[in-house]
Amino acid sequence: MLVNGSHSYWPEALRRYPRAQGVLLSVDREELRRRLLARGRETPAEIEVRLARNDLFPDGLGHVASLDNSGSLARTLEHLCQLIGPRMA
Repeated sequence: MLVNGSHSYWPEALRRYPRAQGVLLSVDREELRRRLLARGRETPAEIEVRLARNDLFPDGLGHVASLDNSGSLARTLEHLCQLIGPRMA
């Protein structure tokens, strides 16, 4: 099962499902800024607040693999399949 959720809920999810495998989706700061500006849903000031909050993301969540989403969607999906494929077998 693949679930999208908040990193703040991860400790509870892991408590309930100890065999769960987390995947932390990240993106280069400048690429994230570019994408957010292109969406046009937030002001530049709101984007800067969001980027600053993103910089504070906690380390050490345990059982978490990293997945860089700075490139193309196809590349990200390929890497996701590589991460979860062995666990789905």
